[in-house]
Amino acid sequence: MTQLKKFLTSYKNLYKNLKPQDWSWLVLILLAGFSIWLMFFSFGYKNNQFLIRSYLWSDFGAHLPLIRSFSLGKNFPVEYPQFAGEPIRYHFLFYLLVGLLEKLGLNLAFALNLLSALGFFGLLLLVYLLAGKLVAEPELLPKKKNKVVIIAGILAVFLFLFNSSLTFVDYFQEQGLSLNSIMAIPKNDQFVNFGPWNGDDISAFWHWNVYTNQRHLTFSFTLGLMVIWSLVSASLNSYDRKKTKMFFTKGIILSKKNKTLAKKIGLLGLWLSLILLPFFNLAAYTITVIFIIAWLILNPRLIKSYGIFYGLGLFFSLFSYFYYWRMGGSGVVFQVGFLAQEKTLLGIVYYWWRNLGLYMILWPVLFVVSNRQQKKWWLIFSFYFLLANLFQLSTDMINNHKFVNFFQVGVACLLGAKLASYWVRSSKLKILIILLFVPLTLSGFIDGATIVNDSQLVIADPVEKPLGMWLMANTPRDSVFLTTNYLYNPASLVGRKTYLDYGYLSWLLGYDHLPRRANLMQVFSADSDLRTWCQLMIKENIDYVLISPGKGDLDLDVRQSWLVQNFQPAYISPDDYLVFEVGMICSPDQLGVNRL
Repeated sequence: MTQLKKFLTSYKNLYKNLKPQDWSWLVLILLAGFSIWLMFFSFGYKNNQFLIRSYLWSDFGAHLPLIRSFSLGKNFPVEYPQFAGEPIRYHFLFYLLVGLLEKLGLNLAFALNLLSALGFFGLLLLVYLLAGKLVAEPELLPKKKNKVVIIAGILAVFLFLFNSSLTFVDYFQEQGLSLNSIMAIPKNDQFVNFGPWNGDDISAFWHWNVYTNQRHLTFSFTLGLMVIWSLVSASLNSYDRKKTKMFFTKGIILSKKNKTLAKKIGLLGLWLSLILLPFFNLAAYTITVIFIIAWLILNPRLIKSYGIFYGLGLFFSLFSYFYYWRMGGSGVVFQVGFLAQEKTLLGIVYYWWRNLGLYMILWPVLFVVSNRQQKKWWLIFSFYFLLANLFQLSTDMINNHKFVNFFQVGVACLLGAKLASYWVRSSKLKILIILLFVPLTLSGFIDGATIVNDSQLVIADPVEKPLGMWLMANTPRDSVFLTTNYLYNPASLVGRKTYLDYGYLSWLLGYDHLPRRANLMQVFSADSDLRTWCQLMIKENIDYVLISPGKGDLDLDVRQSWLVQNFQPAYISPDDYLVFEVGMICSPDQLGVNRL
C-alpha cells in the first residue's frame, strides 16, 4: 500500500511538472506512432506476398494495378490501367508517387504505407491543432490557456478516431448488455454494421476503414487543411500571440529576410497544393475551395491580406480541375437523403440519428454556445453535410461520404474545443464530459476492435512467379491484356494494362464498359474465324489474351473457345495460365494478306 501511494505521488508530481511543450511532443509521438501502426498493420509485404486485411480487398484490387502501372508498366499519358485506351478519370497522383518510390527501389507496401502514414499523421495533427485554434475563452487566458488548448486537441483527436454512431446499441441488442459482452468488445472481429452492402442503415464510412482503404483520401484531406490553415490561424486566435508559445517550436525568432523567404515558400506551397489537389482527390479539392471562398466571405477583413494570394491559387488550380471537367462524367443531380432508405424528412432524420448518434443533438447545441468565429466554422461544415444530403455529386451516391467525413472533422474540432473549455472549470464537469464520451466514442471502439482483429489475406506477387517474370521479360510495358479474371490479375500486378475491370469502378468513373463486355462473347466464341476475330482484336487495341486456370470471372467456357482450340499459346505457366499473343495469331503470314 505504501509503494502504491509513493507511485501515485510520483505520478502526480510528474504530471504537474510536465510543461505544455512536453505534452505537445508526447501527443506528436503518439499520433505518429498510431498512424504508422495503422497503415503498416493493414497492409504489408513479406516473402514475395502481399499481406492484406480482408476489408481492404476490393479497393486494393484497383489501387495496386494503378501503382504498378507506374512502377513496372508504362502509363503516360495516364490511363486507367484496367480500362486501357481511355484517359484516367480517377485521382491518381497519390498512387503515382507510390509507384515512383517503388521504381526507386522501395518495397511497394513500404512506399504505400509510408505516404499513407504521413497523410494520416498530418490529418490527426491538424485536427489537434485546429481544435486548439478554436478554443476562445478569454476568461481562461492566460492562466489556463496552454492547458485548455492541449486538452481541446486531445479530445478532438479522440472524437475523430472513434465515431459516435449507434453501432453500440445494435451490438448490445445482439450480444446483450452484460459484463461479458462489454469484455468481449476488444475481441470483436466482425463489423456490427456495414451498410449499405449488408443492408444495414448505419454505413461503413465512419471509422478507420475508410482511411485504410482510400489512402489518397487521407492525404488529400491533409493537403486541404494545410491550404486553409493560414486563413484559420488568422481568424481564430483570440488571445495575444506575443504571450503564446507556438506548440512544436521553441520560439525561434526569424530575421526579416528569413520571414520573407518563409512567406514565399509558404505561398508557393499553398499554390502547389491547390494546383495538385484535384489529382489527389477531386472531392477534397471541392471541399477546400468551398472553405476558402466561404471563410473569406464570412471574414471580409481577411480579403485584403489573403484574398489575392488565395484568389491566384484558386485561379491556377482551375486548370487542373479542367482536366476532369473536360471529360464530362456524371453531373450534379438533386437527390435528397444520401443513403437513407426512406427519403421522407422523418426517415432522413432517423438515418442520421443512427449514423451520427449524439452529434445530431450536440451539433445544434454547439451553434448556440459558440462565439462569432466558431459559428462561422459551424456554418461551413454544416454546408458540407447539407450538400451530401441534397445532391448526388458523382455516379454513385455512396461517394458523397467524403463530404460527411469532412463534416465529422469539423464536428470533432469544434466539439473538442468547447468540451475542453468546460473541462478546466470544475471536477464535476470533468466527470460529466467523461460520461458523455462513452456514448460518443463507444461505437468507434467497437469498430476499431473489428479492424484490429480483421483476418489477413495473402496474395502472391507475380513479379517473382514464372508467369510474372515471363510477362515482364516478353511483353511491352504498355501492352494491353484481355483477361478472364479481374481482381489481382497477374498481368495488372506486373504493370500491364487490361481491357476490362470487374465493372464497378469503370462504371463509377463513367466509362462505357458494356460494349467491351459484349465483345467477350465474340472473343471466346466457339465458332469464330480468323479474320473476324483479328478485326475485333486490332480494333480494340488488344495485344494479349490471358486465360486463367479454371473458369475465371467470365460466364463462358473459354477453354472450349475457337481461340484455345485452334492456336498454341505463346506461353503456358506451370500453374496453367495461357498467354496468347494477338500479333502472332493475326500476323500477315497467318492471314495470308498484308493488311486486314
